[in-house]
Amino acid sequence: MNSPEIKEFIKEYSYLFWSTAENEKENISHEQLVETILNYGDLPAVKKLFNLLGIENVARIFCKAE
Repeated sequence: MNSPEIKEFIKEYSYLFWSTAENEKENISHEQLVETILNYGDLPAVKKLFNLLGIENVARIFCKAE
């Protein structure tokens, strides 16, 4: 379950999650969130992602996905 802050972040960048059904977006995994934002987000989105999840956690998720 995502925190209210992460749900708000997902809502703000909802257009990036075009392949996810609207009613499923706020419950996407952190892995999908990191992948989508790093691939399609702009610099402010990436900075917000780092602030929400922590840069170390984002790096761990990114490295695990390789």
